[in-house]
Amino acid sequence: MALFSIVIPAYNNSELIGFCLDSILKQSYSEWEAIVVDDCSTDDMQSVIKSYADKNAQIKTIRQPENRGLHLARKAGTECASGDYVMYLDADDTLADESTLEKLASALSGQMPDILRFGLIAEAVDGTSSDAAKGFAEWSNADTKTLEGCQISRTVFASNENWRAPWHMTHRLFKTELAKNAFAQMTNRPLRRAEDAYEFLVVSSLATNEIARCDILGYRYRMGSGVTNSKTLSASKFLAESASKKACYEAAFEYAKSFHARNLYECVCGLQQKLIESIANDLNERVSGAERAEAEAGFDELVGHTAAAKEYWRFVRDRSWRYLANDNLPNEEDELYDLLETAESSLASVPHNEVNEVLPIRQLAEQYLAEIDHRRSRSNVHDNIRIYVSTHKQVDSFDSSILRLVQVGAEQSSHRFWDTLHDDVGDSISHLNQQYCELTAQYWAWKNIDAEYYGFCHYRRYFNFSDTRYNENVWGEVVDDFIDDQAQQKYGLDDESIARAVEGYDIITTDFKDLRKAPGNRNTPVKQWQAADQLHDEDLASMIAILIDKHPDYEQDAIEFLNGNLSCFCNMYIMRKQLFFDYCNWLFPLLNDFVESIDTSTYNNEALRTPGHLAERLFNIYYMHQQRCGANWKAKTLQCVHFTNPEKTTKTASKPTAATMCGMPVIPVVLAADDNYAPMLTTTIHSMLENASKDYFYDITVLTTDISASNQQIMQSFLTQGRAASIQFFNVWSLLKSYELTTNNPHIGVETYYRFLIQDVLPHYNKVLYLDSDLIVRGDVSELYAIGLGNNMLAAATDVDYLGILNLSNSGRMDYTKNVLQLNDPYQYFQAGVLVLNTAVLREEVSVSEWLERAQDKRLIFNDQDILNMRCQGRVAKLDMHWNVMHNGWDRINIACKFAPASVFEEYLTARNNEKVIHYAGSEKPWNTFGCDRASEYWRYARETPYYEELVAKLAIDGEEGLREERLRRLREQPLIGDESPIRKLADPLMPYGSRRREIVRNIALRVKKNH
Repeated sequence: MALFSIVIPAYNNSELIGFCLDSILKQSYSEWEAIVVDDCSTDDMQSVIKSYADKNAQIKTIRQPENRGLHLARKAGTECASGDYVMYLDADDTLADESTLEKLASALSGQMPDILRFGLIAEAVDGTSSDAAKGFAEWSNADTKTLEGCQISRTVFASNENWRAPWHMTHRLFKTELAKNAFAQMTNRPLRRAEDAYEFLVVSSLATNEIARCDILGYRYRMGSGVTNSKTLSASKFLAESASKKACYEAAFEYAKSFHARNLYECVCGLQQKLIESIANDLNERVSGAERAEAEAGFDELVGHTAAAKEYWRFVRDRSWRYLANDNLPNEEDELYDLLETAESSLASVPHNEVNEVLPIRQLAEQYLAEIDHRRSRSNVHDNIRIYVSTHKQVDSFDSSILRLVQVGAEQSSHRFWDTLHDDVGDSISHLNQQYCELTAQYWAWKNIDAEYYGFCHYRRYFNFSDTRYNENVWGEVVDDFIDDQAQQKYGLDDESIARAVEGYDIITTDFKDLRKAPGNRNTPVKQWQAADQLHDEDLASMIAILIDKHPDYEQDAIEFLNGNLSCFCNMYIMRKQLFFDYCNWLFPLLNDFVESIDTSTYNNEALRTPGHLAERLFNIYYMHQQRCGANWKAKTLQCVHFTNPEKTTKTASKPTAATMCGMPVIPVVLAADDNYAPMLTTTIHSMLENASKDYFYDITVLTTDISASNQQIMQSFLTQGRAASIQFFNVWSLLKSYELTTNNPHIGVETYYRFLIQDVLPHYNKVLYLDSDLIVRGDVSELYAIGLGNNMLAAATDVDYLGILNLSNSGRMDYTKNVLQLNDPYQYFQAGVLVLNTAVLREEVSVSEWLERAQDKRLIFNDQDILNMRCQGRVAKLDMHWNVMHNGWDRINIACKFAPASVFEEYLTARNNEKVIHYAGSEKPWNTFGCDRASEYWRYARETPYYEELVAKLAIDGEEGLREERLRRLREQPLIGDESPIRKLADPLMPYGSRRREIVRNIALRVKKNH
């Protein structure tokens, strides 16, 4: 039996089929069969393939009774396959060379995967550009290593910004058993465009693994000879091809319904999105102006008005982005403005209840257009000065035409930033960014930009262009927090201040620092390098040897610098053009010689950055040499300002895509925490998802300022795996920086105020569930979320603890509640750890600034909870107390709760028998107190999280201290008199538990007892 069954669908390919079959016959590997499926051709195809079959028994032929398209031709060929693996080869393509099958057989040896993907060679034919063929080959040959199970389909189809792997059925091998099973489940309807997408979706859903051997360039693809080309389409031809693509995603949805897999549904949504994008691209690029109106009308009808509007706005977004990314501006006659007119008019046809689906892409497009207008208004003002700010992440920027962000390493990045320039445009070394760091931006500017001044900063570090010197840290940096208007004004980071500081100088650097004043014994550049334990001493020596060999006159300067005490850092400088070009002509050949001379195969990530580190030292040597040799530069130094929070700030959280939500109704859930609370936060969310209905999608937002990237990754991986849920972390720092927030309870952090931001941070939801992070959820939160709110501001459960203290006549709580909180009915006070927020009403009636201004009130005992009770009184829907059952921390039942109104206390006791939420309110928690009430329920969920060991260690440390506090508490709570004493019966009403009077008398009694 053959190893390979090569299935070749053919229709009217008589001129090319011979080349295809000859490429098979020339193979050095002989264990194959070829099955040519003639799809009822009308040329002399049948006679050509018959002549080949007559000469070689390994070639078999099938003739379809009618022309039914490529999909059904492949299906017929697959049914007849008898080899171990099936390969699909189009009749106008060929195997790459004589060794293709031999290489593939070797790759299969010992592995036998379900699918093997190999590489292709793309040849541009029939008007297709060579650049398009090159790009297609690079994308098709991207290495995805080994994929398992649902990873195969998700890697290809799951919704994301870039297609991560091709869906081609060609240049893949499929186990014949898998291929037969898959095609048996596929539709029997003809599919004539994009059938590969549908077919691979079905096959990949049934496969267990796929390996990639894209180093084997085994398929020669004639790009442009078939349906993949750039020829102009008439409206009728465009609509016919578009209908064929739509038939593919409709067939995919039919298959997904029978498959009953959420992950596959997400992939089908991604497939649909990509095919609609493909249809739209044909409309935009291949339909002539005369045919455009008819084609647009048909497109809207075919994909629906909402999907069409999204695509029109995508055209505007992408074309605007291209101008911004290339530091260019469109003229008034540019196609961009015709696209904008179409996009704006398309909104009139979008159903009212679907307008929000278009909103995100429309807002982004309008943001880009506004940026284009802004740049046009500022163009030519200071074009002679260019200061490039290198970044590898999305960060905030200053309002400046001089300061321009450049994405470094853009060539190898999976996400190109719309609002930056890119270091891979034109002549570049972007691919070397891992080694050269920010120098790839400097190389790009040297080779591609014409200006009078060239300057360089980092996304965290800028020059202080103001006339004021600010205090520095021990490392010689001015430290600030945010990149914003205040910082721009403070440090002169506006165009006028920058131009005033730069013009007239030859070179500007950061301050030269005296290393003897720096921490540690690093008083020379050599010692500083040696103290960097991830760098190699021999690399510095090698670099200096290369320098002296190429430029012997620099030896004195190298020795004096390395053994001296002065240095400037960060590869930050501003130079006149002639000086900058001279420096680059000197620097980059040195670094190139160094990189070519060393073996970095065992280097860690930091050591790989050695060329970037060396450049800092080389700059100093270059500077010293030029000064020694009489360059007579007009030079200047400026302070370096380090911004600790440069990341791009947003005012709203993102909403999951329709594909991510898989067509399920959504429940938005918000929590708040800091990095230290990550283990407890994870436990809370895990408990919620474990008990939540599987009929909903849970969009979880965590409000924070400092949860680390590593903790975010751990939580996202653990909490969303196999669940209908997404989790995002929203940094609220910029929204709160103008407010001084404190709490009156040591166990409550300022994160408690973050709930006030929810109404603005999640503008796309009119109802949101909020949960504290010190609780576990045992009930189904979809039932909680379903509560009707009417015109109420929120829903919450009664606070039995608070009401109990209200009834302690000498506690002062009643006076506080009436006079400070000004509650008309103190007994309506609610607990705020579990809230269903009517964000639509909240947005209309109270602003975030009002919430936060109220938080400045130092009189409040329970801070945000008191504020919510004050502002929302009379507008609160009552939650069953099962949804917020406070545990018996510090014996609150006997100390406070039992004094609450009888009906409330009875409701609390009933709820304690069947808690849907156990809330560990107060300072006593399962992770810091041995024997904490309801601890076993907490640890049931905690032990399933990745943080279990960390929580156990925390209990071991904090729990011991908690035991000491417990002993002191028990001592303080010793009866002053016996339980049966008549005096106690008189004392208790006069000195109730929790009252200041009882504490004073107790302390007196204890002192008396001690003296005796």
